[in-house]
Amino acid sequence: MPQYDHKTIDFLQCHTTEQMREHIIHQINQSHASSIIIVAWSMGAMLSFELVPLIQDQLKKLFLVGMTGKFTTKRKTDPDGWHPLILEKMKKQLRQNGREVISQFDRQMFSPEEIKQGYWRKWQYQFRQKLPNSDALQAGLCYLQQYDALDSIRNIQVPTYLLTGEEDIICPIGGALSLSNQLPKNTLFAVKGAGHIPFWTNPEIFFNWMSERL
Repeated sequence: MPQYDHKTIDFLQCHTTEQMREHIIHQINQSHASSIIIVAWSMGAMLSFELVPLIQDQLKKLFLVGMTGKFTTKRKTDPDGWHPLILEKMKKQLRQNGREVISQFDRQMFSPEEIKQGYWRKWQYQFRQKLPNSDALQAGLCYLQQYDALDSIRNIQVPTYLLTGEEDIICPIGGALSLSNQLPKNTLFAVKGAGHIPFWTNPEIFFNWMSERL
């Protein structure tokens, strides 16, 4: 979409959750744009959603992929969230064998059919030749443990478009449905047979979804 100015934000140099929040605000302020559209995925979507009240005057639309209103749940049997103890275990294992933890997590980002089609191996080859910074990964897990945007949902009046994979294990579709049911201005679109990265495994569907809503 060359008609738009694009600014990419990642959190690989952030060592704390506060640095992540500050990084987004800094990048937005640095752009000096009076009109902003955010397209964000997974934890980036959660961070963006959480910061909407601070940038609402500039923000025109939100496109959030692989999104949920609350990542953790206190019930181990709850299909729509992760128990905090799992994240604690991951934080410890990252120090011992980071590559294995990331590999296992990556595999869960894909549906069984996507794994059959080779997307997991392609992801490993394309993005995991070098592991992300350990501090950044730890900060990310800490953020997911405390993330809960459900209380502030009704204050968000920006048009919001949610995209989820029907077979997303990381942020299950139930979490997206719960979020959609409470957000004032939103639509939810689910990609059949997709896991946590529908924009990467189904780029044409993703592009059409965005184009129609822009």
